[in-house]
Amino acid sequence: MRIPPLHRIHRDTLDQHGLRNVRLAQADIRRLDDFNDASFDVVTCTLSLHHMPDTQALGQALREAARVLRPGGGVFLADFGRLRRRTTQHYFAHDRAAEQTPQFTQDYLNSLRAAFSQDELQAAAAPLPAGLTWHRTALAPFLLM
Repeated sequence: MRIPPLHRIHRDTLDQHGLRNVRLAQADIRRLDDFNDASFDVVTCTLSLHHMPDTQALGQALREAARVLRPGGGVFLADFGRLRRRTTQHYFAHDRAAEQTPQFTQDYLNSLRAAFSQDELQAAAAPLPAGLTWHRTALAPFLLM
């Protein structure tokens, strides 16, 4: 089996730190058919959920995450939370425009516009273990964890 270049970088990093109990896999979070129920100790999803096309796909993704998570397992989600005003989205996307490429700035703006609201994310996360806490900070009001 050919290992994708990014997996090779991750594997090298894991090897450097002596971590042998990590399996790298690439899959669509909405369809984790290759993974058994309750087979993950931790589910981590960082800055990916806003790429879901709608709340139905978002819910499907988090139901799959809940399905593969072992009882007592951990969950860490971090993503953009929808900012209410387009002017605020524009501000954050363009705040450092001089330090980034125009393509990055546009992609950043598109990501902020595609973000789900906190209510939508919390509703989709209902199948995950009880007791999740949600955080937003003034330093990065567009991030929801």
